[in-house]
Amino acid sequence: MSVSHYTRKLLIFHRFPIRCLCSRVQESGNGDTTQGNKQRHNWIGPPHKISNLREVKYHIPENESTAEKTFRLLREENDKFNHQFWVAHNVAFIKAKEEFIANKEKESGAPLPDEDGTKHILTADEMARFYRQFLNDHQEKLKVYNREWYMRNIKMLWPALKANVYKKLYRR
Repeated sequence: MSVSHYTRKLLIFHRFPIRCLCSRVQESGNGDTTQGNKQRHNWIGPPHKISNLREVKYHIPENESTAEKTFRLLREENDKFNHQFWVAHNVAFIKAKEEFIANKEKESGAPLPDEDGTKHILTADEMARFYRQFLNDHQEKLKVYNREWYMRNIKMLWPALKANVYKKLYRR
């Protein structure tokens, strides 16, 4: 693949709301990377505004085996679990951060905007205290999430192995 062809593909993908994970994509003349309504690769979307995770739409092969289906469903379930946790966590973080900033502004007596119209910004040390306190307050939730995340990923190892062995042996 020449550099100019690779650059052209990058420019094409920047126009679409979602991009393909695969580095080698077969294009039709109009830049479409799908055949009809069937997608041929996993698609990844833009970051979610709150969770900051990218939605993945997994490719479903026409002759998907039970092992591949099990693995795909486990991945989708794991993605949903991660998304739900990070939405809840980030909403709590944003709310706590706004409360912290509002309390600091009340304590200092500084008005919200300065005389030139810019908002009063706290120092890095003040924000570091907030971050440390927030992580300490949510430490148990994060430990539970990490344990669950590890268990879910370990649970996916055997189905992933079976799906990949099936793919190597029966699809060429």
